[in-house]
This record gives sequence, C-alpha cells and structure tokens, in this order.
Amino acid sequence: MGYNTRQGKQHQLNEHYKVSFASVHFDGQVEFWYGTYIKGRGRVSWLNFVRDLHARFSSLFRESVIGEFHKLRQTTTVEQYYNDFETLRSILVSGGSKFEEGYFIQSFISGLKDEIRLEVEKFDAGDLSRAIFLARKHEARLNNAWYHPITIART
Repeated sequence: MGYNTRQGKQHQLNEHYKVSFASVHFDGQVEFWYGTYIKGRGRVSWLNFVRDLHARFSSLFRESVIGEFHKLRQTTTVEQYYNDFETLRSILVSGGSKFEEGYFIQSFISGLKDEIRLEVEKFDAGDLSRAIFLARKHEARLNNAWYHPITIART
C-alpha cells in the first residue's frame, strides 16, 4: 500500500489552515506569544499547536475560545462556516471542554445564515453530520434558485 502524496499535501494544508485560522482570533498576550512561537517553529501540526497553546494559556485559552465559538456566524458558504466551526470545536474538545453533542448541534444551527437556519430547524437534525447535510442541501437549493429563475408565460 503506497502513500498518497495528494492526500498528504491536503492534510498539511488543513493543518496549516487550522493554525492560521485560530491565530486570527488572538489578541493581547496570546497574540504576542503566537508571534514568537510560530517564528521559532514555522509550520506546526495542529495537535502540537493546540497542546502548546493549552499548556501556556489553559484558563485564558478556554475562555477566549468559548467566546469566539459563541460569536461564530456564517458569512460566506456553509462549507467555510463548517471549517471554521470545526476548527474552534476541535480546540474546545482537545482543551478538555465537556460539551454535549446537542450543544454543538444547536451552536452550528444557530450560527447559520437565517435563510438556511430556518430551513434546517424544520427538521430533526439528530446529530451534527445531519445538520451539516441539511445546511448544505438548503444552501444548494438557494443557489439553484438564483441561477434558474421562474419564468411566467404570457398568454
């Protein structure tokens, strides 16, 4: 069984994206620490980054990430929102937060754009995967509606 270089590169991009995304939300003491941290290391794995960040700022870190998680809203696509959501969620979980699955489902749904959220809320998502599926489905339907306007035949 060979190593798939394409998958390996994609994994590295995702790891780097997560670290970069998280760093955008830093300020004050954490921002200064990050500048020094990344300069000395270059690219770091997500797991190592979270471990080091947590070790340095465990109490401040938890409060800050929870705050960012609560403020997270969809501003572009469902896919981008999900990536951002999952990045912050993984920080919370790896940092030892004990949130239930239902909390994450409700947080994901409540951060969606209104026109998508209202449609997703009509269904029982049951789990996060189903909520994401429903959000993608309704986003695709909305995108299709914009490209295929209804025409009315004149008689």
